Amino acid sequence: MLADETEAMFPRLSDHLLDTMEKGRTMILRFDLVAELAGQPAAFDGEAVIALQAAGGGNAVSAVRRCASPVGVASATHDRH
Repeated sequence: MLADETEAMFPRLSDHLLDTMEKGRTMILRFDLVAELAGQPAAFDGEAVIALQAAGGGNAVSAVRRCASPVGVASATHDRH
């Protein structure tokens, strides 16, 4: 799961992160999988590099945003006819 903020108690992606994913070229996720000893600085144990524009990635993010956006009652009624 990827999230950069929460709404109530649920993780979510901010509009800023979605904008960046839609327009960006590469996203690097760094993972801290192993707890360090007390007093030791955090160390990243893994990394994933994601090509955001591969296979129309920006278009995919845009499509997900359209599907997830709220639809008004009038719009929903109109779209069904």
